[in-house]
Amino acid sequence: MDWALVSCILSVCCICSVFYGVRLVGIAINEAMAGLDSQLAGAISSLMSTGLEALEAPNPIQGAIAQFITNRLENQPLDVPRHSDGKFQ
Repeated sequence: MDWALVSCILSVCCICSVFYGVRLVGIAINEAMAGLDSQLAGAISSLMSTGLEALEAPNPIQGAIAQFITNRLENQPLDVPRHSDGKFQ
């Protein structure tokens, strides 16, 4: 019996089974994405039909922090003088 021929046949069978497995995984991913797409579309349409007033109001403290950060970013950065050796004065 020629063992090289047997190993080649087994290698071809292994490669074919890997391709078949990858194909099955691809089909499963496509089905899952289709289901997720329909669920997402249903959630968006229900949100649009009920309107956005069903959402909770923003937290005033978070709004104040956001406004503080926005105001800080709009101002010019501070000019901090340094000594010649690179240390702050």
